[in-house]
Amino acid sequence: MRVSNRRRRLEKNTSRNLIEIYERLRFAANVDEQTWLDIVRLTSTEYEKIRDGVKELPATTLAHVADGFHLNISSLVSGKIDYRAVSEQFRGNSSYVPERYMVGAFSKRLTVRNILNYLQETSGWRFADDVRRHIQIHPAALHDVDMPININAMLDIYRYLRTERNFKDRSFRAIGEHSAVTMLRRLQVENETPFAQTVQRILSQAKTMDQFWEIIVLELPTLFEKNCTYRILKLSKSKCLLVSVASAEAVEALKVKRVGSLEGCLVRAGICSTFPSYLGLRPSTVIETRCVHRGDSACIFEIDYSNTLDYVSNNFENKPLRRVLLN
Repeated sequence: MRVSNRRRRLEKNTSRNLIEIYERLRFAANVDEQTWLDIVRLTSTEYEKIRDGVKELPATTLAHVADGFHLNISSLVSGKIDYRAVSEQFRGNSSYVPERYMVGAFSKRLTVRNILNYLQETSGWRFADDVRRHIQIHPAALHDVDMPININAMLDIYRYLRTERNFKDRSFRAIGEHSAVTMLRRLQVENETPFAQTVQRILSQAKTMDQFWEIIVLELPTLFEKNCTYRILKLSKSKCLLVSVASAEAVEALKVKRVGSLEGCLVRAGICSTFPSYLGLRPSTVIETRCVHRGDSACIFEIDYSNTLDYVSNNFENKPLRRVLLN
């Protein structure tokens, strides 16, 4: 009986908290009474009784409210909601991005699109849509993938995938590896655009594999993000030691001591491993030997591309990107 009473009190408190969140959403979006009742799918009398604590809150309203405001249920239950974003997007400003993701915006929205593309292809569109709702960004805001966004958007996704969706290290590396698929698809569609021509110019400069890594490390990352700076610590015909440190601009703008996260570094390792794929070559093996998120002074990635030239991929039709570099 004691457990049952405790459970009832917990359910009552949860219901009261949800009602407070619902009311704040209603206020933020400036929703009239009839529109609100349509969202929660209740009559005026039913909602009044629920708000007064006379009637229990139906569990189904959680999904209705989440759908009405394009939120995921986890955010709704926790109350971790950007109400300004709710207001803007409910009024039809679908291009609005939460301010949290626009300060120190040194990344490109292509990175978010890559994550969502990976999740949709591996777990289905509902899973990807749930993650997108978690960061409260409308699909229309991701249409122009070259628009800026800050690294917090990606970090919030990684945190949600780790804590709420039980993602393991291998899955974060796979997100990074999928970036090659996203990039090559884009280059095939936009092969005459300035972006594609810039990428092809970068890739065409190298004559050997060690030159390829030297050029790609110095030039390619700047097309997608400026959160970190990269330099080569050691380079040979088969291996590259890559050092990454946070840029002073990102640290200052984001007001953090360390930019990124452990999950973000796993994604970066996946990205680095697939750089040879842009040339139709076998991915490299990448291991992060040091990481600032484990207490080191810098992140160091050991890239082994000794087997890269053993295999040529014929998956892509863009001939300039299939040119094989020979030692």
